[in-house]
Amino acid sequence: MMDGDMQDPPELFAEMYRKIQEEGFDVISAKRTGRKGSNSRNLLTFIFHRIFRNIAVLKNMENTGNFSMMTREALTALLSLKEKIRYLPGLRTFIGFKQGYVEFIREDRLSGEPKMSLSKLFTLAADAIFSFSKLPIRMCLILGLIGTFVFMCAGAYVLFAKIMGFAIAGWPSTMLSIYFLGSIQLVALGIVGEYVYRIYKESQERPLYFVKKIYDGTSVKK
Repeated sequence: MMDGDMQDPPELFAEMYRKIQEEGFDVISAKRTGRKGSNSRNLLTFIFHRIFRNIAVLKNMENTGNFSMMTREALTALLSLKEKIRYLPGLRTFIGFKQGYVEFIREDRLSGEPKMSLSKLFTLAADAIFSFSKLPIRMCLILGLIGTFVFMCAGAYVLFAKIMGFAIAGWPSTMLSIYFLGSIQLVALGIVGEYVYRIYKESQERPLYFVKKIYDGTSVKK
């Protein structure tokens, strides 16, 4: 599997095939160790992969794209996934099997303009994050819990100021009300978000496991 812009060197197919045949890998992905071309696009790509590596549920997806080779068993598992919004490096990692890598430096385009505009790249990044990370939808719950902690600290300070007699008249009740209501709303949204996340994961219908081989006692069925 590869893109058609000739930035992925087909010369690597020989090494990919050798690793599958001789080392027993099921999936070989091409991992980019460097890039040539637009510095701005390279910088944005670098930032995305750094962020995605830290928030994704699955690991070892950074700096890989569509360029890969896999066995028929791995391809069958990949094709069995039913979701329509597909981030292929993530799905390729999700199916498991024995995975390996070959490293390369991605060359600049030979000619023409990139088909993937910056807006499409941002859409692809959003697809990757929303498909393989729970952090975005969990942010409301995290912020709500932080807000609740701030509310408790602020409440303790206001109570102390009231007792000591240096509280400014009128502002304690206003500030506490804002902190309290805001925190409750964020916590509630976070809880709803957890349910939405679970519904979303169920709607993806990703298999719990994949069968690589079937042993019937006399022969092996792949």
